[in-house]
Amino acid sequence: MKSCVGTTWCRYGVQDAVGFAIRLEQRYRGIRAPHKIKMAVSGCVRECAEAQCKDVGLVATENGYNLYVCGNGGATPRHADLFAVDLDEATALKYIDRFMIYYIRTADKLTRTAVWLEKMEGGLEHLRDVVINDSLGTCNELEEQMQYLVDTYKCEWKEVAKDPEKRKFFRQFVNTDETEPNIEIVDERGQSRPTDWPKDVVPISELRGVGGGEGEKKNDNVSSPPSLPLPQLQETVGAPSRARNGSALAQQPISQKTAAR
Repeated sequence: MKSCVGTTWCRYGVQDAVGFAIRLEQRYRGIRAPHKIKMAVSGCVRECAEAQCKDVGLVATENGYNLYVCGNGGATPRHADLFAVDLDEATALKYIDRFMIYYIRTADKLTRTAVWLEKMEGGLEHLRDVVINDSLGTCNELEEQMQYLVDTYKCEWKEVAKDPEKRKFFRQFVNTDETEPNIEIVDERGQSRPTDWPKDVVPISELRGVGGGEGEKKNDNVSSPPSLPLPQLQETVGAPSRARNGSALAQQPISQKTAAR
């Protein structure tokens, strides 16, 4: 969802674009569709939110909103089509509800609304007849199905946080509660995340003695690691060592610890 600042902060705004965008976001969040759906609300015809290149776009007028559908950017951009004009918020929501469910029910998987409309028999006029004129007699059903999706919405991240069984999928190892303590954590925007991989790591192709292919670039400043007898090598597998990212490996033998996938 994208919006301009509307009447809240802009002298050119003629409608509350921010408030309407928030209501749209809260209504359609979490809905599964054949492909991603982008929406935007612009508070005037200057179109700062670029609503006319979105799957669903609303451009404010003095009398309400003009509704645009089936636009997209990307490698093959498509200008959205003007679907209806001067709609109040309630009517705009009703049409968007019907449009969304009709798209979900009839589009092939991984098909954006722009391609869906271009392949639709009858094109925009057929879509307008279905959504506005109820030519198929399905509008009530479409609205009921959308309302069901809205009423049954659950935050998937919140559900995981509350469920101990689901939280198990988000740990480092699947067969132990141990963790790798030497992962460096940094703070970014008030949240914790692992630090970036170092950029000065010597590529393995440049390590002398590795690969050995003719024409490979070798680094004379890097010596080959010493060879160890098999018994000594087996004893060393479980010992602490330094990984490429600088983290210490756990002392538990590799075969006994399985990384979570």
